[in-house]
Amino acid sequence: QEARRDGIFAGLTSDLTGALLGSRLMGFSRNKSIFCGVLTGLLSGYFFTQAFEASNISRIKSQHTS
Repeated sequence: QEARRDGIFAGLTSDLTGALLGSRLMGFSRNKSIFCGVLTGLLSGYFFTQAFEASNISRIKSQHTS
């Protein structure tokens, strides 16, 4: 649950950052910026969630074996 919450937060922040970078720095149109932000947010949220879950599982395993 904690990993999912952190992954969603990471996805939302990267979504905003991706949309802003796409529109301001890359000069994308509105639709391309929205698409860039959504794609960035989804991928980032997914991969951060996977990483947080793996980190939590390894932490629990190391505590269990100690």
